[in-house]
Amino acid sequence: MKKFFIAVCTLFMCANLMITAHGMFGNLTFQCEMIRPGKGIKILPKAPVRCPSASINGHTLYINGGDGCVMQLLYGDDIVYSTVITDGVVELPKELTGNYKLQVIRGDYYFWAEIEL
Repeated sequence: MKKFFIAVCTLFMCANLMITAHGMFGNLTFQCEMIRPGKGIKILPKAPVRCPSASINGHTLYINGGDGCVMQLLYGDDIVYSTVITDGVVELPKELTGNYKLQVIRGDYYFWAEIEL
């Protein structure tokens, strides 16, 4: 029983180390909005909308749950960069600096977060 307890504690410690190492990146919190709300009719999805998860390190964006979606960077109301997410990693242009609004568009919903490059 002691060996089992030590093994479980060791696994939890290893998981904690991996979470701490991943925490070096800036995790992003997305807000969700509907692009085309129904006129007078509130259309509810059959399941909750699943937000992508993302983190940023410098000008490299790591995004899960966004493959095939359009990603845009907005400065004010102007789109300064746009691409399609293919493999979960997006290299943002090095010349972009400052605060931007990051949008991920999936179907009738878009997810956005504020980022600083």
